[in-house]
Amino acid sequence: MNSALKSHFLVAVPQLVGPFFTKSVVLILDNDDEGSTGIILNHPTEHTLSEINESLKSSRRKKDRLFIGGPVEPSTAIIIHDDTYQGPETKPITDGVAWSASLESMQVMAESESLPFRCFLGYAGWASKQLEAEIAKGSWLLNPMNPEMIYTHQPENMWKTVLNEMGLDPLSIGPGAFD
Repeated sequence: MNSALKSHFLVAVPQLVGPFFTKSVVLILDNDDEGSTGIILNHPTEHTLSEINESLKSSRRKKDRLFIGGPVEPSTAIIIHDDTYQGPETKPITDGVAWSASLESMQVMAESESLPFRCFLGYAGWASKQLEAEIAKGSWLLNPMNPEMIYTHQPENMWKTVLNEMGLDPLSIGPGAFD
């Protein structure tokens, strides 16, 4: 089992193109012998939390944006949040960060004014050793997770910001950086 990828950001290289992964930053939730699971953090939608379920239409956080988490099971909502909230199905990612996927957890968090969280539709998935092969091929860069980056107010700039934190200029790692 290679759990070394868990709790890391995968950062797409400029040459990685496609509807989901172009200039994406992915948080690895799980990585084991069966495969890997992650959430794309920086693809916001125009939709809001209130559109997920009738019970959220009057919540305090009803105007929070939804994000595209990946191409797998796009009708599944996954919440990345501060680990001070612990629902019955909550799973840890690392110190300070956890994830949940129940409507009950979403309802509780949507009423909180202070709990940091983001709601994602779908997730990214890789078969056993597929992600490791993509990293070895140079499709992804690996960077330790920065928890504050998950909740950034400028998710559209996250890719460039993470590359800068890594000491990389997007133009130095190949064509496509600003296409």
